[in-house]
Amino acid sequence: MKKKYIFPSIFVIFGLALIYGVFAHAHSKNDLNVVKVTSTHIENDLDVVKDTPVRIGTSGVAHASLVKSYDLDSAFDDSDLVADITITSWIGEEKDVLETYFNAKVNAIFKGDTIENIVLLQNGNSEITLKNYPLFKIGDRMLLFLVKAVGIDCDNPYCITGSYSTVMDIQIIDNVTYVIDRIGLLTEPFITDSCENPVMAITPVSEIIEDKLSLQMESFDPILSKVLDIHDNVFSYDDIVETLGILSE
Repeated sequence: MKKKYIFPSIFVIFGLALIYGVFAHAHSKNDLNVVKVTSTHIENDLDVVKDTPVRIGTSGVAHASLVKSYDLDSAFDDSDLVADITITSWIGEEKDVLETYFNAKVNAIFKGDTIENIVLLQNGNSEITLKNYPLFKIGDRMLLFLVKAVGIDCDNPYCITGSYSTVMDIQIIDNVTYVIDRIGLLTEPFITDSCENPVMAITPVSEIIEDKLSLQMESFDPILSKVLDIHDNVFSYDDIVETLGILSE
């Protein structure tokens, strides 16, 4: 029987390089077609710290079309956990359903139960990754909107609400913490010029800061920096945290 993992992100894979076509739709945690995955598929050896061996699929790149477009408000509402996390190790992957698993430390929580560590599921594996969505690596710090995964036999498994569309990268420049809205959809309705609620309006940082972040990303993550467009999608970490606080009221 073919195994399934329950990964409630919101996307459809509709093309896979030039090799073959594939269709996959993520299931919600309430989906009845759940096949529990045994612990043999997630081996969490705390004595061995492994980094991601391959970050771009060796067999091709899948193209994804979002079923739902999230902004900060809707992503916050649809998530069980909203947290600042850091990837601490690569665990393994499932090739049948294009998923990779990571250990992650929770630095701060803005919604959800208090926990110190999670197992994070990401779409893609060493053979196939989504376009412009390389696999995470040790040291990646992100603000993520997460949904509790089911069918996974490990402690605190979470997947990303909206998959690649709700990833916010965290970087520090000159002792100031910034957030990069990787795709730009989350913050688009909240930018000062277009936000209908002045209390929730946020302002992107200056081009000088954007340029510094671009240079830093080239050094910190050459693979991601090739696909990351830093332009009007960088904000003060404190401003984003303040907005999340308003959303939680």
